Order: sequence, then C-alpha cells, then structure tokens
Amino acid sequence: MEGEIEKETDKGYGVTIYDNNDAKHKIGVLYNGEINGHLQERYSDNPSERSPAGVRNVTQARHFAKYYVAKERGYPTIRESEYPHRVALATLVIAALDTESFERQFGDIYQQLKHHYDDRDPVIEIPDKLYTEDVFYQYAKDLYLGLGNAEVGELPDESMEAYLTEAEQRISDGDTADITRELTELASEHGITSGQIQTVAPSQWIVATSGLHVQWQIGDDLYGEHNDEPDIDRGPDVQLEVIPHDPDSLTDLQQYLVRHLRCQVRDIHVQMGVTPPEPFQVTGPGLNRLTDWYQRYEDAWQPYYQLEATIDWESV
Repeated sequence: MEGEIEKETDKGYGVTIYDNNDAKHKIGVLYNGEINGHLQERYSDNPSERSPAGVRNVTQARHFAKYYVAKERGYPTIRESEYPHRVALATLVIAALDTESFERQFGDIYQQLKHHYDDRDPVIEIPDKLYTEDVFYQYAKDLYLGLGNAEVGELPDESMEAYLTEAEQRISDGDTADITRELTELASEHGITSGQIQTVAPSQWIVATSGLHVQWQIGDDLYGEHNDEPDIDRGPDVQLEVIPHDPDSLTDLQQYLVRHLRCQVRDIHVQMGVTPPEPFQVTGPGLNRLTDWYQRYEDAWQPYYQLEATIDWESV
C-alpha cells in the first residue's frame, strides 16, 4: 500500500492510495474520519457486484487512507484503538504484569469465565437469549494507557515502532523478571526520554480499565450491555474481546490476552493491506469485526483467526 496527500480543503484531505493490486484510489477523508468521496476504476462502484478480492482491496484502501491522514497530519480520523502502536503497547503492558497486578486489573474476566464451569458467582448476568447455537457472544473490557504525563498518541511513531518491536521480542522470549529495567533501558536507547516516560512499572502504565461488558451478534445485528466506563474524555487504547472459554489459571488467561492483542495488531495491519511486523504475525482470534470479514469473504481473506492456519504473510 502506498499513499500520498494531494490536497487539503476546509473539510479534510484528498488522498491518493495505490492498493496491493496497483489500483489507484482517490479518497476524500474528512477531519473527523468520515469518507466523503472515493473514486477508482478497477472495481465495480456497486459493492454487491465486486468480487471478494475487490471488496478486500477497496476496504483496505479506505482504511489505509484514514490511517495515513491520522499518522501524517494528526487528525482523529481513526479511533484510538486503531493505532497499532497503542495496541502493541497494551500487549507489552499486560505481558509484563505480575500475577497480583494482573488479577487486580483483569480478575473480573477470569471470574466470569470460570463461572460457566464452576459455582463462582458471575460478575455480570448473561441474558438467557445468548445461550443458543445461533448467537455469538463475547466479553469485552476497555483499557486506557498513559506514560507519565504523556498520552500514548503523543509519542513519536518511529521511536515507538522500533521500541515496541524489540520490547515485544524480549517479552516473547519468556524472561520477564527484569522487564521493568529492560523496558526503561530500551526506551532510552530509542530516544523515548524520561520526560515522556516518568515510570515504566507495567502496572503504572494502566490509567484505567472499564467494567466487564458483554457483546453479542444475531445475524448481522450487534448488541451489547456496557458497565462502569471510566470518566475519561477519549476512547480506550484497546478493547479486549474475550471468547468464552475455560482458562486453567490466571497465568493461562494472561497468556491468552497477550496473544489476543497480538492478533489485534495483526488485524489492524491486515485491514489496511499492510504486512504485520514479525512479532505480530500470529494466528488466532483478534478483532471480532475482522473475524467476521475473514469468514464472510473467505475467498479473499486468509483464515487469520484459526490457530492452526498457515498464512502467507507477504500477501495480505
């Protein structure tokens, strides 16, 4: 994917995108992220008449255009949780939490999941209509991050990308005993100064979490019950989307969430037609919205959501 901002108007930007099929797209992206124009000659203008590959390429071009404006001009054209480095950082933070801190922040997820398999009280009551074969449901929890006095989005993208890639590798190697010291040293090496990160103790990177939510899908219709949102005037840096299952322990759940967030980073890149960085070339359930795409247009998307799938990472 390649992009270039061609012009700015009083409402937004005109962006030219070349997709992975070398098709040219001229896309209008408003300052608030809405798309007010999309011209291209390779695919049908009627979405219902496009091939699965055409649907994929047009969708990727639109998402890439919005991300490109956000990255190059700083306008909120995408949600906070669509910045890959925000979700990558959440992955690192959750991976580096000790068991006590993890339980304090995410013990409600564990209790709710175990409720389905033993006599623990549920954190939230599940509507009876969810217990049918026709309904897909999941639990969700919002996570807000901050580094000292700096919002995650204020950190330089180039520095964060290099930092996150190397830090993710340190954590994926399995040795987190000295992770706080190592993350501090890495931050300094990559030019992220102490003024931007006043503390890197993982538990202190979490500004707030929401209560536990439940979301469900019946056909194409989405529903949800949301609980206890923190009083923060922005969206979360990431929303965990947890499929009901029976974790063996808190550590097992922690490992599940780390992989799930790595899959979210993967999905954010895939929806823009960009090969994910190597630490995020993993399979498994990520963003439910993307899993729905992969299943609906299986002739165009690879089965990234399947744990045992073989993926051609150079062809997204």
